[in-house]
Amino acid sequence: MGRARARARVVAGFGVFGMFWGTWGALVPEVQARTRVGDGGLGVAVLMIGLGALCSMRPAGAAVDRYGRWAVASCLLSMAVAAVLVGLATNGPELTAALALLGAASGAVDVAVNAMASAEENRSGRLLNAAHACFSAAVVLGALATGFALGRGAGAGAVLAVVGVLLAGAAGAIGLTPGAGEPGREPGREPEPVPPGPAVGPGGRAADPAVPMAEPAARAADAAALTADRAGRAAASAGSGRGTRSAGAGRGTRPGRAVSRPLLALGLLCALAFLVENAWQSWSAVMLRSVFHLGAGASAAGPVVFAASAAAGRLAGHGLASRLTHRRLLVLGALVAATGTLGAAVARDAGEMLAGLVVAGLGTSVCAPTILSLAGTLSRPEVRSSSLAVVTSAGYAGFLVGPAAVGLAASAAGLRATFCGVAAVALLLALRAVSTEATTTPHPTPPPADSRACRP
Repeated sequence: MGRARARARVVAGFGVFGMFWGTWGALVPEVQARTRVGDGGLGVAVLMIGLGALCSMRPAGAAVDRYGRWAVASCLLSMAVAAVLVGLATNGPELTAALALLGAASGAVDVAVNAMASAEENRSGRLLNAAHACFSAAVVLGALATGFALGRGAGAGAVLAVVGVLLAGAAGAIGLTPGAGEPGREPGREPEPVPPGPAVGPGGRAADPAVPMAEPAARAADAAALTADRAGRAAASAGSGRGTRSAGAGRGTRPGRAVSRPLLALGLLCALAFLVENAWQSWSAVMLRSVFHLGAGASAAGPVVFAASAAAGRLAGHGLASRLTHRRLLVLGALVAATGTLGAAVARDAGEMLAGLVVAGLGTSVCAPTILSLAGTLSRPEVRSSSLAVVTSAGYAGFLVGPAAVGLAASAAGLRATFCGVAAVALLLALRAVSTEATTTPHPTPPPADSRACRP
């Protein structure tokens, strides 16, 4: 029951998060008309979402490490309030301020729900790909429901108020429902003290004291070996090449502290993955309209098809996660994304482009969840949220840069050539995944045999 409750919390968090972003995507024209801002003003206002998120992610990770599900609930509640404020904005300055607050709340929620999913995944088995599939499906559902509501005469303020209620409801459900798999702690286990003195890494070098201790390499061993494994945790961590904490290092990765090389490496991979993903999510409709001359309604099929294929890909990735190592799954996803992106870029008609989008969505869908799963695996339970915040913050740089870079490159070389370049970025992601040491981790721990059927 505890495992089912913990996974239900994860589904609720990712579901309402995706529902909001699907709703927002469909509401942008309505919000622009309500606030009477031009394209330039809207672009500046929307940029505040990403900047706000970058400012909040690492503090949110530290808060989730310390306060667990209460911090997750607070993040969702703050996003509910911000969503309502966006619906109340009537001019450009109000919209810009509201979107900055929304971005900060959204960045905090992003870290919080991923930390919640990572904690449960490390406790009972694969989950992150399924959780991100729930997000993608909720994006599609939110966009469709919002289109229906707008068609019935509802305004942006009313729609955002309803979504705010859903976010607040999820906050209440998560905050008031105790259970196992809570971020920031591991059930039935207190962190073991680390022997004094600097840890020793490969080749006799002192390990970076800011590196969160890796999970034991023997975490998949049977229960009889667990006690001995814990006693040798410091030696096992040094032998894995990922270092450990020195005495007095505290909780590990915090805002303002040095960040470990493995986390920075994973952050770079996450930035590449987000760049490819958000390039298509933001520009597929534009390419359908400007290159293939489809109408406004038909062009909207691009983001919907991409999001739907991402949902399907993440469900498939949920199954593949038990059969493939992190590295192999990441490389496979990046190569599929590169193939689909190149196919869509050189498509002869809209149908071929949509087919390429399906392949690109399937490939990109597993990249970010796999990278975040790696970050969770590399971190001790009490610093896992902070580690995820580091990787997600770096990834958001790609999320922000992607659409802007596509626009600038398209103005000089055209959309087809630009998306050929995006395919090259996906290929670079695959090559970096092969060469990055942080992607070599023990095989994901399978869930207990008596609970394999309990999946979200």
